[in-house]
Amino acid sequence: MNLTDLARFLFLAAAVLALIGGLLLLTAKLGIPWGRLPGDVRIERENFSCVFALGTSLLLSVVLTLLLNLIVRLLNR
Repeated sequence: MNLTDLARFLFLAAAVLALIGGLLLLTAKLGIPWGRLPGDVRIERENFSCVFALGTSLLLSVVLTLLLNLIVRLLNR
């Protein structure tokens, strides 16, 4: 791997992170309650809180799987 390949990879990684950040901001503006979806387990005590985001993880897994399959199919044409 030469320096040009590394620069391209870093640029692509930054673009993907910026896209993810933009999507998170958009979903916050739309009022999608990440971490508070049905299926998410919240345990709150007096000095303790714990969140198991099962519903959110499942939703993200399905969305990312569909998105990546679409990208792979478009790139393999």
